Amino acid sequence: MAQVQTVLGPISPEELGITAMHEHVVYGMPGWEYAPEVNFDHASAFEKIKKDLLDFKSAGGKTIVDCSGVANGRDIEFYQALSRTTGVNIVASTGFGAEPGIPGHFASTSYSTKAVDYVVEVFLQELNQGMISGFMKKTNVRAGIICVGNRDNKITATEEKFFRAAARTAIRTSCAVMTQGPQMARKQIDLMTEEGLKPDRIVIGQCDRFPDIERDKDLAKKGAYIAYDSAAYDESPEPGKQLIESIKAMVDAGLQKRVIISVDAIGHALGFPQPERTYSYLLGEFLNSLRHAGIEEKTINTFLVETPRNVLAF
Repeated sequence: MAQVQTVLGPISPEELGITAMHEHVVYGMPGWEYAPEVNFDHASAFEKIKKDLLDFKSAGGKTIVDCSGVANGRDIEFYQALSRTTGVNIVASTGFGAEPGIPGHFASTSYSTKAVDYVVEVFLQELNQGMISGFMKKTNVRAGIICVGNRDNKITATEEKFFRAAARTAIRTSCAVMTQGPQMARKQIDLMTEEGLKPDRIVIGQCDRFPDIERDKDLAKKGAYIAYDSAAYDESPEPGKQLIESIKAMVDAGLQKRVIISVDAIGHALGFPQPERTYSYLLGEFLNSLRHAGIEEKTINTFLVETPRNVLAF
């Protein structure tokens, strides 16, 4: 039976409710804990994130997916306490982002088939046995999604290793893969499908950061999911305008079942400015803009309830 892995254990897909598919509980680049300017006070951070989660819950939200991955501040016990206190499901992720965020132990491994298989074993352990929660603390809490990415307009040899490892792992587990770096979305798809992964297990993330509606429609028609999930960082003169236009174009093309929406908010940022928009922005101003653009409630339900069930269950 397909289940969704949360930090408090597996649940049925029907228990997910309204789901924000790309958010962060905490997030920092590897090494943040050694930076003299970073002050991570657990108690105050807990209260701030708890408020954000409760605001999200009050707006109708039930689940967030933390896409921080292995090395960017993930703390399983902290996540569990937040989930228990707020009643919001938290799905944690395994994986690494673009090369600047990959710790040297993994990034320096020579590029070879053996090196890819080593990363596969790392991912499999986190998905099947339990995630590591900082300073070698092993848990029995299983990851619920794989996150990988690239930076700029290329995929480096190191990043390619992680895309291939994610694909091999997804085939063995049926877990979904979420990417970042949509400038190279077609190459991402090519790398993972070369490994045998079907596009319907791939989510191309951050597509609103580098808009290209023809790219999005093409990849969606091939079976991939297209995530418009970076609204927290929209600083354009008319925030949301391009994003809403892209989503509406996908709906008009009959591709609404391939669309994912989220905000990419951070509960507590480690070592860089804290985004002002929080998880609840998704269910307030963002949804109001969609409705004003003529997006029907059943379509919004597809974005936030039906599609996350399909993606997260494995």
